[in-house]
Amino acid sequence: VIPLGSAFVAQPGTGFHLSTLAQMPSVGGAAGLPLVSSLLLDRTEEPIPLIEATASDLWPSFGVYSDQAEGPPVLSALIANLLPYALTSAASAVAVLLRLPAGVDIGAPRWSTVSWRVMAPTTYVWSFPVGRLFYRQLDVPGTTADLPVIRLPLAPRIEPLNRLDFNGLDKDPLGWQVGETYGFRAGIQVPAETVRHAVNEWVVEWGFDRADLAGRALAAVAPGQEVRTLHSFQFWSVGSSIQGDGTELLFQFGTVTEVPPLVGALLIEAPAGFIFEPACVPFAPRTEYHPYLELPVGVDCVSTEGISYGAAADAGQQPLVTVRPVDGNLPPGMWSFVIACFLPTSSFGPQSFVLRSFKSLGSQVVDEIADVGATAQGLRIG
Repeated sequence: VIPLGSAFVAQPGTGFHLSTLAQMPSVGGAAGLPLVSSLLLDRTEEPIPLIEATASDLWPSFGVYSDQAEGPPVLSALIANLLPYALTSAASAVAVLLRLPAGVDIGAPRWSTVSWRVMAPTTYVWSFPVGRLFYRQLDVPGTTADLPVIRLPLAPRIEPLNRLDFNGLDKDPLGWQVGETYGFRAGIQVPAETVRHAVNEWVVEWGFDRADLAGRALAAVAPGQEVRTLHSFQFWSVGSSIQGDGTELLFQFGTVTEVPPLVGALLIEAPAGFIFEPACVPFAPRTEYHPYLELPVGVDCVSTEGISYGAAADAGQQPLVTVRPVDGNLPPGMWSFVIACFLPTSSFGPQSFVLRSFKSLGSQVVDEIADVGATAQGLRIG
């Protein structure tokens, strides 16, 4: 049963949309499924926006449009580097392609001086200097025509920063044409992790600022990519939690980028006092923990004492466990394994483990990150 703030009105087009995420939600998003309504569908005084970028719209947006996108994709978006901006300190290049579907009546009044916008997934930030939004066919691979604009928008300076608006008064007189593929390239800041409290998708809307259905031309969505960050990381003891005892630690996590054999690795940084065998042997959990699966490849495991990755040279020593695939790539997915260890001999509060992922670790002058690491806290020792 889904409680509603007001009753639905019996009119054509009334409805709602429920979305679930393929990956595990964050702690804050695990309370339940969000209910989102669309363009004037719920007839409430304060319609619920589909995404945060539409919250300040004068008219509720994204839902029913005059032309329905069918057949080949209308919108596609591809980001070149999905490492977070917090790590790279540079905007990543994104290419957005647009193609009007067959059957669209571009001679209709709604396509005259139509304003349109492209919204990246929530928490992304458009970031490019003046003159660095490329829209001509020669500059955007995959296009067949220049984007029909005579003036380009600037990167947004105020919220929502993931929304890029194109004013219909700045449209080229030739206008949009069915059968042509348009597009643009620009810079965008990748967030710290994949959005999991909202729908991870791109949205394009033509006629978003018009109050009636007759003026709303077309809308389409495209799936967003996964940010290269380890996610859904957690661990716990499946045995004892008494100081000095032997136990087994269950690690669960999600990867976005594959880890190659022999040179790639997963690196576990454990708190001081944990003792692992030098040649530790990860093994599959004795119980299934859906959606986590056992590792699909054989691995080699080595435990050493060292400094936390990236820490200062005078930082204290701590246990480091390196897990390397040996007979194939560890693909993106949700994985789990168990490693035996001895707990610290003194009482501790909650312990934090750090998990890192590398395409290359220790085999080159500079290690190559696969996914940005994650931290999990838990396991009180008494």
